[in-house]
Amino acid sequence: MRRVAWLCWLALGCTPREAPLPPDLIESQADAGAAHIPTEPVFEQPLSWRESARPPELAPAPDPSTQTYLEACGEGDAALHRVATHVANLQLAGAPEPDMAEVVFALRSQGSPYVWPRVWTLEAGNLDEQDVARRIRAWVARSRTEGRSRCGIAKVSNGQHEVLALVAVDALADLMRGIPLRQRAGTFVRFEAQLRVEASDAQLVVLGPGGRPKNVLTSLSPSGVNATFSADQPGRWVAQLLATTSSGPRPLLEVEFYADVEPPAAADASPVPGEGEVEGPPETQLETWLNRARSSQGLSKLRRNPELDQLARAHAEAMRDRNQLAHDVGDGNPKQRIVAAGLSPRLAGENVARARSLERAHRTLWLSPSHRGNLLHPGFTEVGVGIVRDERGNWWVAELFAAF
Repeated sequence: MRRVAWLCWLALGCTPREAPLPPDLIESQADAGAAHIPTEPVFEQPLSWRESARPPELAPAPDPSTQTYLEACGEGDAALHRVATHVANLQLAGAPEPDMAEVVFALRSQGSPYVWPRVWTLEAGNLDEQDVARRIRAWVARSRTEGRSRCGIAKVSNGQHEVLALVAVDALADLMRGIPLRQRAGTFVRFEAQLRVEASDAQLVVLGPGGRPKNVLTSLSPSGVNATFSADQPGRWVAQLLATTSSGPRPLLEVEFYADVEPPAAADASPVPGEGEVEGPPETQLETWLNRARSSQGLSKLRRNPELDQLARAHAEAMRDRNQLAHDVGDGNPKQRIVAAGLSPRLAGENVARARSLERAHRTLWLSPSHRGNLLHPGFTEVGVGIVRDERGNWWVAELFAAF
């Protein structure tokens, strides 16, 4: 019997522009009759943080019997192999399907700076090598956006069940020097990266332990991207590299590190500013949360605009109907859609998300540097909120921000 499930990563608009967004792709399959493969787990439980986020460490499959599957996916990467092993061990132990936030947490803890990870798992007995490789190639073909495909692979067994796991990313850029994941407050952090695709408008956005994200002076040259900033407070820091590629503005790399505090042992599932009980429809809940979040930072609340609501809902419906998370699904970017409706914004932006719950959507928006920037942009005065659900129960969300 075969079991297919999808895990989603929230992909969101960049401040204050629009970004193409990846499909939600974690595919899980199961076949009966697993054979015994004596593979020992190599991943600590809970996760242990590495010393630094590093340039890529290209590596073959840890288990030579899976090299064919790795080659069907892309270039092997040591950090991604470790994350794949973690995912496989969780599934083998019967743990619930990992939340994408947990997969991203695993990437960051292992020093991998890539964004928008995708995971494919297979529970199987006797594997037909050609059939499995064909499935993997088909998965990669429909999930890749641009850049190089980098992958991690793991096969684990407990003697009764066997799990094969792949973790894939699109490598649009690579770090050129390591960034320690434990820093001292006040340290100047150097961010150096090499682009792997044609890109422009590179910008490093840094989110400190509190408040709004900050744009850091960033240089882009044929030799790479360079930026320096000070981690001037104790706590969690996230540095996110944005750039405009052939598919528009989007994040390329992200590094999470901790100043004068130890990194957490698990992904943070605690509430973020704005959350709480709200009576009313989903749109009212999300509007209330985002305005509470703004108030917590001393910003004025956004006015709900019925015309922006209509545009946001139409876009949420279009994304759901096409099963495509994006700012432009054929009807223009946010500002173009607003203008086409007869409005004249002087500033516009958008956050979009697909998630299993509204809370998860709001939390991920808040924790991402470029997306918190939209939530806390002081120039926005009005907002439209559109929310729909699909047949699998996923929530499709569009927050359309504007100032007139």
